[in-house]
Amino acid sequence: MIDLMKNEWIKAWYGRKVWVFLIVLAACTILGTVVGVMMKNYADAYIDLLFFETVFPIFAGFVSLYAVILVSGALAKEFSSGTIKQLFIRPVSRTRILLSKWISIMLLSFLLLLGAGFVLFLVEMLFFTENTTWMIGFKTMWSMVLHHTPTLLFYIALATLIGVWMRSTALTIVVAFIPMFFKGILMVLLMQYDWSKWIVFMHFELYNSYEKPVDLIFSSDLFDSVWHSAAYIGAHILILLLISHLIFKKRDVL
Repeated sequence: MIDLMKNEWIKAWYGRKVWVFLIVLAACTILGTVVGVMMKNYADAYIDLLFFETVFPIFAGFVSLYAVILVSGALAKEFSSGTIKQLFIRPVSRTRILLSKWISIMLLSFLLLLGAGFVLFLVEMLFFTENTTWMIGFKTMWSMVLHHTPTLLFYIALATLIGVWMRSTALTIVVAFIPMFFKGILMVLLMQYDWSKWIVFMHFELYNSYEKPVDLIFSSDLFDSVWHSAAYIGAHILILLLISHLIFKKRDVL
């Protein structure tokens, strides 16, 4: 399992250009910092942690998008190109192959999310914070990372299912991107109904729904606690992975 995961990380770094994504994140961080400093100087005031809480969700979205691309490369692209045969001829079960791919991408995506959060936290504390202590800023950063993690894992699981089912890189990316771009509209339209809390997309804004429910319109009445919502997302993730596993075991390589 460890060797398979190392293999996936090497593929991700060289074949799926993780280093390019890191350069893009770095450029976006520099650009966001410059714009934020200009706005701060122009307004001559800045609310503590406002920069981080505004920019981090955008970066979390970037990481989710890239995680879907990683999954499409690890599954759909390998099916379409036939390179997955090199894994199937090994004396390793398909269950371990699929699990190694999912865990590798999950860990890599989480590290990217955590790394982006930590860099933005440093930028916040160095350039924009006046009254907030480093400990409070770190707790806010860690809280937002954890609140965005279930949503990130859901997108990875969804892309995994689409990848092993359709075996098309383009379809995997497009279908997985649909809930990312339209969930906000659905949340606004459906939040007025009591039954909307049973739609998993309604739980994707965990931080805004439970930590700061008065700030955004996404503060609909969901479950009693953030743990219940996280568990609900987790149940959907397990279902998606189970279906993916069943399809992957029966999938013909040809």
